[in-house]
Parts: sequence; C-alpha cells; structure tokens
Amino acid sequence: QEHHRIFLRPVLKAMGSPWRLLRGRTLAKILAVLGEIVALIGALTFVPWNLRIEGRGSLLPENRSIVYAPNPGIIVEVPKEHGDHVAKGEMIARLDSRELEKELKKLQAEFNKAETQANNLSRQIDAADRTSQNSNEAYQLKAQQSEALLTARSTREQIEITKEQIQAMTITSPQDGIVTTWEVKKNLMGRPVDIGTELLQLAAIDGEWVLEVEVPDDDMGPVLAAKSKLDAEVEAGTKPAGSALSAYFVVMTEPEHRYQGYIRRIAAKAETKTESAEQRHTVKVTVGFSDAVRNEFLARNQEFRPGAEVRARIDCGDARLAYVLFRKVVQVWHESVLFRWPFLQ
Repeated sequence: QEHHRIFLRPVLKAMGSPWRLLRGRTLAKILAVLGEIVALIGALTFVPWNLRIEGRGSLLPENRSIVYAPNPGIIVEVPKEHGDHVAKGEMIARLDSRELEKELKKLQAEFNKAETQANNLSRQIDAADRTSQNSNEAYQLKAQQSEALLTARSTREQIEITKEQIQAMTITSPQDGIVTTWEVKKNLMGRPVDIGTELLQLAAIDGEWVLEVEVPDDDMGPVLAAKSKLDAEVEAGTKPAGSALSAYFVVMTEPEHRYQGYIRRIAAKAETKTESAEQRHTVKVTVGFSDAVRNEFLARNQEFRPGAEVRARIDCGDARLAYVLFRKVVQVWHESVLFRWPFLQ
C-alpha cells in the first residue's frame, strides 16, 4: 500500500520497464497508429490532387471604353443617362470653356491686326517702288511686311487649333453600346472638370463578354507555372495550338451553378490596391467562355449585367496533396520565418 502512494509511480514504472508497453494489444494499437501516420504521410507526398487558384472579379463586355474630358471646362449638357443606348458618333456630353472662347477672340483680333498691317505695308511698298526714291526704305517696308505675314500665318494656325479644341468640347461616343455610368446627369451637370477627367463609361452589350478576375499576386506562381508548361506542350506538339488553361466560375446571384471558361489573357504587371489601410497586390486575369456557356447563362439569368460579381477558379493541373492542402502554410513559413531568419534554411 505504501508503494501506491509514490509520486508519478505509473510513469516511473513505465520508464523502468518500457518493453512492457510493447506487448499484446498495446503493441497492436501502436503499430496501427504508426501505420496510419505512415499512410497519411505517403498520401500527402505521393497522391496527386488538382490545384485551383481562386480570384474575384466582374462580368464585363469585352468591347468597352471610358470617355475622358479633352480639355478643361464646365459640363453644360448631358443628354444620356445610365442604361441608355448610344450610337457611334452620337453626342454624349458637351463642355463649355470660356477660356477657349476668350483665346479665340484674342487670336482673331491679332490675326486681323497682322493682316491689316501686311496690306498697308504692301501698298506702301508699291508706292515706294513706283517713286524709286529710297531703296533702304523699301527694304525696311518689305522686312516689316514679311514679319506681319509671318505673324498672320502663325496666328491663323493657332486659330485653327483653338477651333478644333472648341469643337472637341462636344464629346461624341466612340462606339455603339450603352452608358454604364450610374446617375450621369446628377454627377456631371454643371461640374467643372480638368483635362483627362473620367466622364462616362460605355459598353457594347451585344458583343462578347468576359470576366476580369483579380488574382492575389502571391497566388500567381502556380498559374504562371501551369501557363509555361502548357505553352511548352503546345510548342512540342503534344497539345493543339490555341490550347488555354481551363477555369470555372460562379455568379454571386447564382453561386450554386458553375460555368466553364478558359484563360484568355494574363496581365504583365501587378496592380496595387488599398483596402482597409492595407495594400494588396493583384494581377488581372481575363477569363472567356464559349457560345454554349453564353447561351446557358442567358437561359438561366435572362441577361448579362455589366459589373456582376463573379468568383473564378483557375485549373493549374495536379500537385502533391500536401502542397494543395498546406500551400498557404508553406507560403507563410517562407515569407515570415525564412525571410527574417535565413540561417534556418
């Protein structure tokens, strides 16, 4: 009985005769657990699994454009509103610039003055040539006339440029489509704008549609690797020309249904966005889809909505199951640990 009161007696007993644990059912249980661990490690190491990289984006027409202010001015007319159809060459906004009007009047006055001066000098030169009294005076008059003609010519060119700028203040649509900017008149009417200010966004809804997906820059490694592998296979002839990485996407208004697509373009640079005081680097990936998918989408949703939110997953081929499951963990390990303490490598 005194022996049972010894502190940590079971532990000390096991340490004194460890082989007693490797008998009977205990040994079978230990071997079973070790077998399961080995099988799990083997599965994580050797079992291939499909790797998909996710991104968020929008459903947009392929043919779209942004209209900018060509010159500084005040918006005095906006005949179109959100959702209105526009034809190519149709007026969509008009700006008024008093500075350009003032400049045009000033240039016209300078041109008239130079032209009048040149005409007067021409008459004086004719009179001097008829009398032939003083050749030096005639030379001076001709020099003044040349200067006046040069001023008139230069002013005329500036007048033409100013007229083109005034004409450009009447902004026309660069394409057929609809206005996708919200509350155009409310936001633009009477507003002073500088050159390059965005005014309207237009989209051709009857043409082709694509997804513009933003993929985090730190997730682009598998995508670029899969793209390089596919390009090498196409060059070697093992894959047909025009092959593209596959993807699927869902629309947030109908997340239960998947649509198949393919990668059309990958941006050559990353973009920086600030969200909640934190910078985020993303790469734009354009995803296209076939006419059959287009018809399937229209049958279920009736119409395409520019800017509809989508989520897409890019198929990057097979990778080890461990990498697929713990890719983010490995990434954080390399970024946060090995980057700061390289001696651990």
